[in-house]
Amino acid sequence: MSQSVHPASLWNGIAGFGSSARNLRGSP
Repeated sequence: MSQSVHPASLWNGIAGFGSSARNLRGSP
């Protein structure tokens, strides 16, 4: 397994996706 992509990158992507979903749903 090549370590080209760091876990931090994946975490950033997941966090960004989650943030987008929250924005779509709107803050309560």
